[in-house]
Parts: sequence; C-alpha cells; structure tokens
Amino acid sequence: MTSVISQPRILTVRSTGETTVLAVATPTVATVVASPGPPGATGATGADGVGVPAGGTTAQVLAKIDATDFNTEWVDQTGGGGSLPSQTGNGGAALGTDGTDAAWVRTITAANTGGGSSEVAAEDGLAYTAWSGPGGEGTGTSADDTGARVSALDGANEAEVRVNLDGTVEITATGALKVNTVEVDVSGAATDDVLAFDGTKFAPAAPSGGGGGGIASTIVDAKGDLIVATAADTVARVPVSGTNGWVLTEDSGEAAGVRWGPGPGLVLVGAGAPSGASSFNITGFTSTYNDYRLLMRLTGSTNIILKAKLSVSGTPSSTGYDCTRAFWGSTDASDDNQQGTDEWMWSAVGATPGAFSFDIFSPALAESTLYDGIARQFYSTGALCVLAGAHSAATAYDTITITPDTGTITGRWRLYGYAK
Repeated sequence: MTSVISQPRILTVRSTGETTVLAVATPTVATVVASPGPPGATGATGADGVGVPAGGTTAQVLAKIDATDFNTEWVDQTGGGGSLPSQTGNGGAALGTDGTDAAWVRTITAANTGGGSSEVAAEDGLAYTAWSGPGGEGTGTSADDTGARVSALDGANEAEVRVNLDGTVEITATGALKVNTVEVDVSGAATDDVLAFDGTKFAPAAPSGGGGGGIASTIVDAKGDLIVATAADTVARVPVSGTNGWVLTEDSGEAAGVRWGPGPGLVLVGAGAPSGASSFNITGFTSTYNDYRLLMRLTGSTNIILKAKLSVSGTPSSTGYDCTRAFWGSTDASDDNQQGTDEWMWSAVGATPGAFSFDIFSPALAESTLYDGIARQFYSTGALCVLAGAHSAATAYDTITITPDTGTITGRWRLYGYAK
C-alpha cells in the first residue's frame, strides 16, 4: 500500500535593512509503502431471500398467483414448451393433438355445423377435404401422387370431385350431378353421343341431322367435302369436285341446291412452251367445256407454214379438213381456200414472232369441229391473216398437233375453256 503524508506550509519573515521579505516554503512530501494487514473476523449471517416455492412436478412451470411480489406457484403448462415428435418420414404431415399428446397426422377432424365431421388431409404435398354427414361413417380418403379430391358421404350416397395433376377433373356421384341447379346425366353415353338438353336435364343423345342435335363427322368422306342443307332441318354431303379451279355455283336443279363447275368466263386448262420443236401438241380438250380459246406466240427457225390436225388418244384424223384464209400485207391482199384436205393450213411464221388467237368450237364433243381466228403472221414480210375452218367428222377429240412444213418452232401457247 502507498500513503502520501502532507505537512502544513511554513511562513518565514526575513528582514534585510529597510526591506522585510515574507517567504512560504513547501514542505517535503513523504511516500510510505506498507504490506496488507491480516483478514478481519467473519460477519454475522444475513436473513434468507424469497427464493422459489418448494414442490412441483415434471414439466410444470412457475406462474404468478397475483400481483404481489414473489407470490408464485407451480402449475401445468397450457401452451408451448415440449419438443416436437420426430420429423423423420413425416413429410407433408401436419402437427396435431388428441388433447393430451402431440403427433404428426395426415387427417385433422373437427365437428361441422351439419353435425357430421370435416377432414382436411395432406399427402405428398396435396390437400383435400372429405366430409361425412350426421348419419354417415365419414372417413377421409387418402390422396395419392396423381391428384387430390373432395368427397361427401352420408352412408348411402357419395359424391366426389377429383382434381388430377394432369389437369383433368373427374366427378363421380351416386346421385344426380348438377351444374347451377341443372342436372347433367352422363349415364349410358355411347361413342359420338352429344349432351342434349331435353328441357329438364342434359343427357347423352345421338347426333341428328338438324334441330340443334349436332352433325355426325361420318357424313364427310374426303378433304374438301361440303355439308349443305337440302331442306328444313336436313343436310347432305356435296363431294369435292376433284378439279382445281372449279367454283361452287347455286343451281336449283341440283338436289343439294349447288354444284361444282367451271368458273365464269375463261378458265386456263392447258399450257406449253415448245423450244426448237419439230411439232407440239395442244392438250386439255375435254367435255367439261364446249368451246375453247387458243393463244400462241411462235417463231420459226426459218420461214415456215403451220399445219394442224385433230387427234384422240394419240390417233390423228387425216381427212375432212376445210379452211379459208385471207391475207392483207403492206402492198397487196390475197386469199386461199382448201376443201377436204388431210390437215388445216393455219398461218406462217419466221424469225419475227407471229401471234395467233383462235376460237375452237366443240372439239371434245361428238359433233363437227369449227374454228375461226386472226393471226399476225410473218413470211418474208408481215401480214394480217383471218382464218376459218371446219372438220366434218362428228368425233370428240382431245388434242391438236401443230407441225411446221419445215424447220422448228419455239414459243408458248395457252388454252382456255369457255364456261358453259
């Protein structure tokens, strides 16, 4: 231990001649270091504290009796505390109690206002509710890994709605199924049946041809088939025409009231582009059309005369051709006439292109074939040519073959049918 001892200050008076001096001297400070002394005697025992009341049993807790300080007692705990049951193997379960012990459960049952019981269950992450009426033996059904369901049972009747993980919903019921109070009865349904409302409920019914009962898919057979009305509440199939470019036309003479046929005006039925050809065929003549328009733009490897023959199935006709031609050139005019020859003499072309337009009448019908037309021909010089002709045989032909008297032909042609 260290102690500091302070002494009072000392005042000294000293006189030297006429001067008196007062001096204050600071005393010396002494520091004393001492060792601790021995322990003192033990004091008197104090009074006891309040402490915790004696008694209590396992799991009890200390609780206040009233507002008085330290007024407590041991009581049974009424909430919280304790440890959870083992969680192993209880995925998806809920924590429940029977009023005494806690446990993991998959169904929680509680009374409902109807006097029965409600059960909310969880299984594999799915939830469902099952309810049993007052007179029933209500038991929860176990949800599986494909869906969840809601069930209602009263001992005799049962209804269940099942929501599946694949997005479908299944409804089963021993009684009537109702939607907004309207009954839906699906019992006895057969393939292709539809649900029809009979004024009281919806029930399966076979589709009918009219009256709102639906149209059976079996009425059509091929791509492009049409369904049309033939009378009140009556339908029929109109098969596809099978010919590209045909149009549907109203026709009161047909049973269906409509028919497929060529469109109005000219319809393209054939085309070609000969190149350096010694001959070429104009094809596309059928009985679909009575009359045709033929357009050609051709050049020749030299100055040539075009000749034409009718044929059917590859067999040409070599008799009975009549033709008349009239020419107007830059300086003169002329004409020629041929009767009963083996081919038509049409017009001429050269290195300068020639243009041709013919109307051909009844080539594919069993009657004589007629034609007339106009051409801008070139044979040494250009000229306008008007042509007309006939073939006397009453035969249906499918081809006209064009042949030059020499050289070859290059160009294009188009054949159009006149709508009947």
